[in-house]
Amino acid sequence: MDPAEYLYSKDHKWILIEGDVGTVGLTDYARRELGSIEHIELPEAEDTVEVGEPFGALVSDRAIAEVFSPVTGMITEVNPRLAEQPDLINESPYKEGWLVKIRIERPDELKDLFHLEKYQEYVQV
Repeated sequence: MDPAEYLYSKDHKWILIEGDVGTVGLTDYARRELGSIEHIELPEAEDTVEVGEPFGALVSDRAIAEVFSPVTGMITEVNPRLAEQPDLINESPYKEGWLVKIRIERPDELKDLFHLEKYQEYVQV
């Protein structure tokens, strides 16, 4: 998985598109800002989400943060490992620490997301 292949939201989520399903996770930038993730609340498979709306929450040693969806669709899968190992987000935000998979209902929403270079400019990396 190459982060250059991902798209990024203004609220620091990444999404990797495979067909009509997007795997969603927290960017490394957001992970660093939040600190060590200690607990996570995520939706159930088959829940629907709306772009820009919260679908979960992260509890870290610094803050509690809502998790906003980068696209509209239906959750097809939730990372089962995060319930017992939320620190996977800290250790591997782009691979093992993915959050959910969403069947994308409105592909036109993807045009509002950043490619890696623009995201890096946005966060001033």
